[in-house]
Amino acid sequence: MGPGSVPKEQGAIRLTLNVLWGVEFEGGHREDHGVSPSGQVIDVPLYRHEVSLDFVRTELGVEYTFLDGWDVWLRIPYEVKAQRVSFRQVEPATFDQIVAQKRHTDLHHRTETYTGLSDLMLLVARRWSDLLFGGDSLTVAAGFTVPTGQTERDPFEAGDQGEEHLHIQFGTGTVDPLLELYYQVPLPADMSLSVSATGRFPFYENPKTYRGPVEVTGNIRLGYAVTEWLAITADFTTFWQSFAYWDGHRDENSGLVSLLGAVGFTVRPCGGFSINLGARYPLYQRTLSAEGDTFEQGPSFLFSVSWLLP
Repeated sequence: MGPGSVPKEQGAIRLTLNVLWGVEFEGGHREDHGVSPSGQVIDVPLYRHEVSLDFVRTELGVEYTFLDGWDVWLRIPYEVKAQRVSFRQVEPATFDQIVAQKRHTDLHHRTETYTGLSDLMLLVARRWSDLLFGGDSLTVAAGFTVPTGQTERDPFEAGDQGEEHLHIQFGTGTVDPLLELYYQVPLPADMSLSVSATGRFPFYENPKTYRGPVEVTGNIRLGYAVTEWLAITADFTTFWQSFAYWDGHRDENSGLVSLLGAVGFTVRPCGGFSINLGARYPLYQRTLSAEGDTFEQGPSFLFSVSWLLP
């Protein structure tokens, strides 16, 4: 949730509901271990764990203007993550070895759907208008996350011990600093340009020895007002995620650089109320590790409703 386009006075409240639906996020890695009938980790011919993820992230945002030019933002996210898992041979294997591969795959990944509350976010924002050009606006926000999302124990340690575990988490288990910047300027011919940059910066381990990755997102958006109540947008988003760590050891299932393109439109049927629809597709992406299980992003779709209370 970023700053709204409708001017706000002291005491104003804006409610926002964002729904992000992502499909065909693909991951996987080569593996040469299996699990014996007695539960021991054994060597097997080379094969692959294939993992696919669809998700829905619903986020309720509450924005309150406590002083002119000053807001406080609260974001409450809830996620549904549907994971599909298979495995395939890279090298020939016997029936018993294939069964051992299946046992090992089931320890690491399972075809299941996981749901839960993610980490809450709380920020304070400062807004300025008419800084460089007439009608432009700048918003700078800083805050932190609240560790409400479910976390897991070290999955690599559990895997080495032949124990069932989960790689999917709903939070970092730490209080992470947040920093966000939004700038918007009107252009001729009913057009507008906006740029933004947001970052999340975990800096210590949680009690389960996990330290989340640094994540930075940059966006540039061009908008065109077709009418007073309809606008279309096109934007490019770059995303950078560093490695995460378990007990000081690099998590090979993290680390991603991507560039995404999106198109959408905004409908404003009345003052203070808006509806947004958009679709986003990855144009370029690269995982930072060739050995890990980082999910490459698939297409995603956004639905958003925002209401500035009178």
